[in-house]
Amino acid sequence: MIEMAIDLGMLAGLSLFFTQEIRHVIRESILFAFEFLTGKKPSLARYPYALTSGLVFLTAIPSGIIHFVFSDLFMSQLLVAGIGWVIMGFLLCASRFSEEGNRTAYEMNHQDAFLIGLMRSAAVIPGFSALGFSLLGSLSSGIERSEAVRFSFLIFIPALVGRLLFKPWDGTDFVMHSYGLLAAYFAVAAVAGYLAVWIVVKLTESRKLFIFGFYCLLTGLLALFSQLAGALVLR
Repeated sequence: MIEMAIDLGMLAGLSLFFTQEIRHVIRESILFAFEFLTGKKPSLARYPYALTSGLVFLTAIPSGIIHFVFSDLFMSQLLVAGIGWVIMGFLLCASRFSEEGNRTAYEMNHQDAFLIGLMRSAAVIPGFSALGFSLLGSLSSGIERSEAVRFSFLIFIPALVGRLLFKPWDGTDFVMHSYGLLAAYFAVAAVAGYLAVWIVVKLTESRKLFIFGFYCLLTGLLALFSQLAGALVLR
């Protein structure tokens, strides 16, 4: 139940930061669907957030399939995670030298969404970040940085909701924790999630993702060093 409280807190932090975008997505998706079902011909130019919602769910198709098929092949070992963190760090540092995109999220198409979903599926490998690869996929599609980072976080919200809905939770674990403790985990996760989003958005917009890249590199190298040191001690 602690894990559920943390996930709910993260969802609350994300939802609070993107309240305006979420409201527009829900409203325009409903209006678009209503006009379509009543025989009208709704325009995506009139409801651009309806297009965004469709693209968000389209990215989930390749990433969901690959995660379902291959998730058991990659064990969460420190060595594998260390290599993944190092690669992730290099890619984030290299993004500093990528060309500046000039497309908005409303100019994306199904091919962009499918590409981002494929790149996001790399997170099945320990050490690879789903958010990081979603962001790199958006940037490589020519999406401007402010739009790319927001779209990447919007992808994460339905994935988190799906995890909360479909992951089997142990109800007997609930009695082991007080309401106050679960509320504390929820509050800390909500604040941490909100601050994390704010930091990533600022770093992305200011072309300073390399800072997070250095963090990934350092974490990966420390993990690899600890594995090497442990192997030498056991010899």
